[in-house]
Amino acid sequence: MKYLIILSGVVCLSFMLLPACAPQPQPEAAPEPVVDLQAEEAAIRELDKRNMEAYNNKDLETLLGSLAEDHVAHEPNVSPIVGREAQRPLMEEFFKVFVSINWEIEELEISTSGDMAYVLGTYHVVIEGSEDQVEVDGKYINVLKKINGEWKYVVFSGSSNQPSS
Repeated sequence: MKYLIILSGVVCLSFMLLPACAPQPQPEAAPEPVVDLQAEEAAIRELDKRNMEAYNNKDLETLLGSLAEDHVAHEPNVSPIVGREAQRPLMEEFFKVFVSINWEIEELEISTSGDMAYVLGTYHVVIEGSEDQVEVDGKYINVLKKINGEWKYVVFSGSSNQPSS
């Protein structure tokens, strides 16, 4: 009799726990927000255009304003430069010899979530040399991130096409 009571208790407990073991309906996932990738591309291209104008006008504040606070620059032959304000002295020195720059986006890819992008391109820069102007061609990659609704550059890496001497 004792076993019958225990067995009936186990059976009752099993029936009570059975619904908890059954697959539960999953709540429907919230739909992904629709991102207008064409509008995001246009915004990045406009930022790029403003930055080229800022370089050619030696507008340091506009250039720094386009960088994320924790921006990282990988320039040739120097350690990474980390932070927006760490870029200031580098750009100030560069502007002392800078004549002009032109660059072209060759590839622009935006994440489907619309908050990250990268740009691959080429550049042509003219600087004052010790005797004459020097022209340098190269390539670059920029990584951008949408921060507080605004595209900012977060990583830059570039190098010239000239062989090192």
